[in-house]
Amino acid sequence: MWKKIIIHHTASPTEVLRQGKWVKVSREIIDEWHKKRGFGQIGYHFLVLKDGTVEAGRPINMVGAHCAVSRRNYIGLGIALVGNFQESRVPYIQLEATAQLTSKLINLFKMNGLQDIELHREVLGAKTLCPGKLFPKEDFLRIINKPVKLSFLKILTRTSEV
Repeated sequence: MWKKIIIHHTASPTEVLRQGKWVKVSREIIDEWHKKRGFGQIGYHFLVLKDGTVEAGRPINMVGAHCAVSRRNYIGLGIALVGNFQESRVPYIQLEATAQLTSKLINLFKMNGLQDIELHREVLGAKTLCPGKLFPKEDFLRIINKPVKLSFLKILTRTSEV
């Protein structure tokens, strides 16, 4: 079913003020924002927080709502990093967690490797800068092949419907 992995940023702050307190932008907050945009629920399959925490988003067996061009919602899993990488750099722990998740998904769905990873802006027909000019694609691809940590595997299998 899945042939591609599409990398996004949320183009948002990493924390928002809720009821007088600063809280991390999480799956619940993105879900709320996406519902307001008419998506029904969060459009991404996975969300990677600033601290490297991976949260399951849209069920993995459901078509995405993250990249409408070139059929990417139908053939591509959407992974979004929380933050705005037009304005700030990706924290290494967040980049590493995204690379580990991507590697796991490539293996799980028997994809062809790095050639099946696309930044949102690279998708034919996409008119966006996502995941931002400061997203370090070369560094991301370099760390993709690092061994996946056991604790990360536990988080991934517990929070997703893989």
